[in-house]
Amino acid sequence: MADFTYVSTWRGFVYVAFIIDVFAGYIVGWRVSSSMETTFVLDALEQALWARQPSGTVHHSDKGSQYVSLAYTQRLKEAGLLASTGSTGDSYDNAMAESINGLYKAEVIHRKSWKNRTEVELATLTWVDWYNNRRLLERLGHIPPAEAEKLIMLPSETMIWQPEFTDKTLSRKPGAVQTGFTRHAVSWGVCHPNIYYFHNLTPGWVSFNGEKPEIAIVPQSLHRLIYGPDKRSSPSLDDDLVVNLCTSEHLLVHHPMLEGILLSECERLKQHSLANKLISLFRQFGGTELRLKLVWLCWLDLMTGNSLDDWTKNLKHKSEKDLEQWIIARQGQSEPLTNLMDQYVLMAYRTSVDAAHS
Repeated sequence: MADFTYVSTWRGFVYVAFIIDVFAGYIVGWRVSSSMETTFVLDALEQALWARQPSGTVHHSDKGSQYVSLAYTQRLKEAGLLASTGSTGDSYDNAMAESINGLYKAEVIHRKSWKNRTEVELATLTWVDWYNNRRLLERLGHIPPAEAEKLIMLPSETMIWQPEFTDKTLSRKPGAVQTGFTRHAVSWGVCHPNIYYFHNLTPGWVSFNGEKPEIAIVPQSLHRLIYGPDKRSSPSLDDDLVVNLCTSEHLLVHHPMLEGILLSECERLKQHSLANKLISLFRQFGGTELRLKLVWLCWLDLMTGNSLDDWTKNLKHKSEKDLEQWIIARQGQSEPLTNLMDQYVLMAYRTSVDAAHS
């Protein structure tokens, strides 16, 4: 996520750009300049690329002329990044970057007057190091970004998301749980607040090709669509319900929100072959709304015990046009399902712009 801000000095304005890794809020690139030319934000981007060497990651910014310039978008494309821009004049669309700018201003800039760019640059260098390595952030559990990133580098079975359904009230009222990732994704501006509802999670049953149903974490909205208000369809304490949502670094970083939860649950339930097939399928149709709809339909088949042959054998051979027709046919079986998926896609794509078509 990228943004820049203004700082007044005795010699005029200087401009400070930041690039933030959304997962833990780590500042991976920054630059101070006396000019707002595109090269200024490109320098910050190059620092971030050198630090992280990402590929297939979403780069989000506002619609500032520097970020939508040909030079900048071309560099994103060369680095294998997908460009996303927010709505004009809507600070919530770039909320995390705005938050970093606000902290920077409050903790550094507003404390004194500044003589020149060099003075601002030295102070910014000191603050970025302190922020990344020593500033305690509430959303991370009162640890600094660098420490949060070390946690994600632990072995794949380390608990990163841990909604444990052990409260006795669960047997009477199935609980809706939202992962920390989803909460932060909304607050940081990488998905619209209206999508928040779709990421409510609840305990449910899933079945793999007719095998005995197993307890899993499932989307609450889809659970209600299938079962209605019938609480008997949800697991309770009588079912020895203690579910930890485990995931690996790869699943956390590259498959956010419902897609990542789906893959996490497949891995947790030792359905590794299915998880690999799904990852391949999501890559094949990445960057399109078809991918989002596939996630919902796979959840549906798991929760209703349908055959998984399409997911393990058939869909990978379909063209994008054929897949679209398959999805339309599946949606046509249920109007409420169609409405649910269409609403989700509408909100999920509210802030996205594909760099390849810009």
